[in-house]
Amino acid sequence: MDRLVTITDDDVEKSATRIRNFTDTNYANAKRRGQDVAPPGIVPPEIELACARASVEQNRCGQLDWLFYRRWRLSDGWLSDEAAQRALEIFHDPLAENMRRAVISERYEGLVMAELSWKPPAKTFAS
Repeated sequence: MDRLVTITDDDVEKSATRIRNFTDTNYANAKRRGQDVAPPGIVPPEIELACARASVEQNRCGQLDWLFYRRWRLSDGWLSDEAAQRALEIFHDPLAENMRRAVISERYEGLVMAELSWKPPAKTFAS
């Protein structure tokens, strides 16, 4: 988990480079096929890096979700390596996703990634 929640500047730069290369390749392929397409837009570096960071965060949240789909069960808690190999992966298990958010929020207090796509329920008082 530590590796997945730690996003370095190098991770962001690699993502920005990948996105840039993907965009350039798509443009070159479209031109080669004779399509009339506009060249890729020029994006300010700070916006490019913000988009790349968001992409890395989204990818890492997905990887964390899959870790919990494979390894966490309500009845058994965290599965051992052997038990995880035998267990059926529960695809898009909302309970596992909420557990991931709770564990990340608790273990890595203040981490922005922990809040992606999730907000704690509003506290209400019964009248």
